[in-house]
Amino acid sequence: MSAGDSEVSGEFAESQAAGLFSSRLAWSLLLVSGCIGFLLNPESSLSKGEISEGFRATAAGLGALLVIGRAVIPQRAHRNRMIASVLVLAWAGALIGGLAGSQVDRAFSRYESRLWSSYHYYLGAKYFSELGYDGLYDQTAAVDAEHNRRFSGLHSLRDLKTYQKEPMNLSERVRSDQWTDERWVAFSSDVLWFQGLKEGRDGVADRADRWRIKERSWKRMLRDRGYNATPTSNTIYWLVSRVPLSERNLMWVGLLDPLLLLLVFITAAFVFGIVRSATSLAWLLLFFGNEFHIVGGPLLHDYLAALVLMACAIHSNRPMAAGLALGYAAMTRVFPVFFLLGFGVWAFVRWRKARKIPRFVDRFLRGLVTSCVVLFLLGCMNTRGVKAWGEWADNISLHSEDHRFGNKRIGLQHIFTHDFGLEQGRWGKKEWRRSTWPEQKKYWVASAGLLLLLWGLGTWRRSGVELNPLSSIVFSLMVVFALIVISRYYWSAACLFFLLGGRDRDGPWEGALAGGLLLVVAVFYLLSPGIETNFGQYHRANVLLVLWALPLLCWRALRARR
Repeated sequence: MSAGDSEVSGEFAESQAAGLFSSRLAWSLLLVSGCIGFLLNPESSLSKGEISEGFRATAAGLGALLVIGRAVIPQRAHRNRMIASVLVLAWAGALIGGLAGSQVDRAFSRYESRLWSSYHYYLGAKYFSELGYDGLYDQTAAVDAEHNRRFSGLHSLRDLKTYQKEPMNLSERVRSDQWTDERWVAFSSDVLWFQGLKEGRDGVADRADRWRIKERSWKRMLRDRGYNATPTSNTIYWLVSRVPLSERNLMWVGLLDPLLLLLVFITAAFVFGIVRSATSLAWLLLFFGNEFHIVGGPLLHDYLAALVLMACAIHSNRPMAAGLALGYAAMTRVFPVFFLLGFGVWAFVRWRKARKIPRFVDRFLRGLVTSCVVLFLLGCMNTRGVKAWGEWADNISLHSEDHRFGNKRIGLQHIFTHDFGLEQGRWGKKEWRRSTWPEQKKYWVASAGLLLLLWGLGTWRRSGVELNPLSSIVFSLMVVFALIVISRYYWSAACLFFLLGGRDRDGPWEGALAGGLLLVVAVFYLLSPGIETNFGQYHRANVLLVLWALPLLCWRALRARR
């Protein structure tokens, strides 16, 4: 045997050993570390079920070091990479078991669910024919005025027609003309259930101070931004609302999200590798926008499951399935429409290079169009028909305008609603932000223009060498960040950055993406105790995201073609 044959044989043996680790030991390691994390659950022991900023900062910082460290180890250093993979998997498994496991355990043992979300999505969908997008709060107050008047101590609620806050005035809250007697009785019964007492596992109401939703929560809920599901999502939530109201049933509904996410990340493990998939899921659970959001909500992350499946389908060269999945995400949560910008640039560059429409593009678009048409028709399956889409468009326009000035938001605009003339550590009220925005809007335009320029240049340059559009699509999240303001948990889609490069085929640069996102989480929790307001915390979070995104966009724009 020649020296060259011996070297090839040795490399083959090492690669086989790495494959053996992946197939036989990695899942066992992840499961064992997950069980240990569930049993120890350090965050719960430190904070008695609440968020522990110190724990999360430490966990995210450690994860960043491990992920970046693994990424910079040369691929030929098989033993070192295997050791690094073991450490990353142990870290990810412990976090997944500790953070998700404890929430699932509380759901089972206490029948806990996110009643704030259930109130909006359950009642909003079940009674959409009468409430539309602007009647939920007013008619909830009308039920309270007829019955127990628990809201008499609340001073205001949001008028969902104008988004302005108005006095509660229970004496003026009356049943609207949209109701039949039967439907009003059903709606009243459901509202009173949300106003009622918690029940124990035996179904008996607990003592009088155990309200399902306490007064301070009602005060905030009735000043939230109403029910804003797309007509497609409305039909899906209407199906969910067929389940009778009970704490047990809402607990089961609240477990749909973690079940969906578990299934899609297992799928991603087989497509991208278990290390990338587990790290992505661990970040998702650590991410500050997901505090208590993963378990207990009524299908809040179905769009994310669709996006992960889209990534798996693209990487597996199944373009029609990818188009179907992206269509679902876009028709249920809208902002994934921006992903088509990256896909469009990639498709144009590939068409220009080949002088014909690539097969991948053709089949992707067929899946996308099919999905959108079917889901559009699904959204018309209510008493309002096609008009529901027009009503939703009017509502979401008003919603988006107000969203810019909210507290816990992700987006570049959010940064420039803050008056930079205020003293360090002071944060303006929402009214101040509204008056500050017109003057500082020009700075947002310039900043967004720079980010979009770098994104466009990088996407154009990389589209010529990337065989599939996954990176171009995922990097379109930068466009979302630059142009609009989204609810914090929608930035969960950034977990897709952890999947880029799948099985290390594109080199170590993806480690900087993933490690950087973990560092953003670490610094957020490190700074949070010193910031008194939610707006201030998320202002800092958006600045951190700019500091993460800018060098990566510059690097992608200037990176030489291969």
